[in-house]
Amino acid sequence: MAANKPKAKKNPVAKLIIVVVLLVLSLFMSIRFLVIGLSRDETSVNVNSTSNIDYKVYLKENTYYDTNVLEPNMKYIASLINYIDTNIDYKITSTNNLDYDYSYYIDATTKVYGDITKTSVLFEKTDVLLEEKKLKATKTNNVLIHENLKINYNEYNSLIASFKTSFDLNSVSDVSVTLHVKAKAKDKGISKEISINDTPNLVIPLTEQTIDIQLTNKPVNNFNILKDDKNILLKNIKYFGIFLGFMILTIILLLILLKILGLGTHSKIAEYKRKLNKILKEYDLIIANVEHNIDEKDYEIINVSSFSELKDVHDNIGNPILFSEIKKNYKSEFIIVKDNFLYKYILTSYMEEKTKK
Repeated sequence: MAANKPKAKKNPVAKLIIVVVLLVLSLFMSIRFLVIGLSRDETSVNVNSTSNIDYKVYLKENTYYDTNVLEPNMKYIASLINYIDTNIDYKITSTNNLDYDYSYYIDATTKVYGDITKTSVLFEKTDVLLEEKKLKATKTNNVLIHENLKINYNEYNSLIASFKTSFDLNSVSDVSVTLHVKAKAKDKGISKEISINDTPNLVIPLTEQTIDIQLTNKPVNNFNILKDDKNILLKNIKYFGIFLGFMILTIILLLILLKILGLGTHSKIAEYKRKLNKILKEYDLIIANVEHNIDEKDYEIINVSSFSELKDVHDNIGNPILFSEIKKNYKSEFIIVKDNFLYKYILTSYMEEKTKK
């Protein structure tokens, strides 16, 4: 029987590295072509809010002005003011129809400050000019608030003038007319509510000889939100097919990796034990257990690929088969010695390749 030449061993570390690199590349390409092949049905919802307060100043009867109505953005003589007619407008618009829950009210806050920078307040009083209104608007892209108020300037001016005189104060004072708006916009395609909280106001100085009215409209609120639609669309079937191909390759490489890492070792050990016990049971009469390994340096070693081939050798020459387990549950040797020849069969589990000595 001709001797089998030992095969060159493969480097398991190099094999592991190659498989891992290929697995990562295959997974990356799978994800890339999945993204290209599929698209998510998303739409953008844009919500804006704006406010505007317009006013006109109505004067008491006098011989100085040809008209009793003055336009905005002028200086006004305080003692000639009768009342201030205000139009308060607030608008919410959206690119899609939404459901709105919103409320608003208007109040007037009169203040006397401790210094010209208005960092401290000596006196403060708030009056509700318009009670809170709670409203709903469904499936709309436009919410409008419009209120008209006639502000009795003399009432607030007289109150503060009396307060300053009582305490001999020379302080800065004003009345601030404020629209308080709270709104929530909802849509079945949006996971989060859009909340709006605005306070545009009109500030009117008090107890001054001449006044200018200040508008402090809040900046525009902008919300740009993606609707969280769950619809996934097949955009390009060719790229989706490439994705499936890479996914199959990824699964194959993953199985190879698991095999290299030895996952499933217990089943391989069980198979090894089954084969070993079967050999020892069936051929007990021709197998002898040895406790020490045979010194092989004086023999010409002939490796056989199966136990049946080793049994054929036994049947031809009649010498017993010597058995020893080199590594428990992993490696066993079966040997026949004849003259200067040593016939060897090695049984291994998955974790350890056959070695040729």
